[in-house]
Amino acid sequence: MKHFITTAIAVGLGLAAAPAFAGSKSFARADANGDGGINAAEFYRSQPVEHHRFFHFADRENDGKLDAEEYKTVNRLIDRRNYRSGE
Repeated sequence: MKHFITTAIAVGLGLAAAPAFAGSKSFARADANGDGGINAAEFYRSQPVEHHRFFHFADRENDGKLDAEEYKTVNRLIDRRNYRSGE
C-alpha cells in the first residue's frame, strides 16, 4: 500500500514523466560531458565499431545526439542484433 501511495504521489507531481533510463549508469557513462544527451563522439567511444551504425537509426530528432529514449532504442537494437547472431 505504501508503494502505491508513493507512486501515486510521484505521478501526481509529474516525477514519473522524466525518463527513468536517463539516470541509468549506462546512459550516464556514455554521456561524458554530462549535458543530458549522447552525441556521436560520445556514443562511438562507448560502443564497439559494429554498433556505430545504430546511432543514426536511433537519432529520431536528427539533432546529432541521443536522449534517454533514443538511447533505449539503441540498446534494444543491439540486444536484438546480439540475440539473432547468438552472442
